[in-house]
Amino acid sequence: MRSDIEGSASREGHNLYNQTTGLNVDDGNMLISAYQIMGEDSPLTSSLGSVASHLLDRGARLESTEQIVYFDGVFSVRQEVSRALLIDMERVH
Repeated sequence: MRSDIEGSASREGHNLYNQTTGLNVDDGNMLISAYQIMGEDSPLTSSLGSVASHLLDRGARLESTEQIVYFDGVFSVRQEVSRALLIDMERVH
């Protein structure tokens, strides 16, 4: 199954655009997607990621893997966002 999603946001006065393509869904157990975050004139990051869910006796385990290419020195900003996301995911646990 393939699906395309686009969205936009504004951060600190900069417009950002997200173009995501869902590449594969495995019976609700795994999602594989590719996405690109664009600035107003050029790509900032490109990613290939997967999210897998594994049922356990007492809940579920979520595994997320992502390979990211950073353009034009946006690594530190993206690293901060990724770290904040992981902290939020840990809080849900």
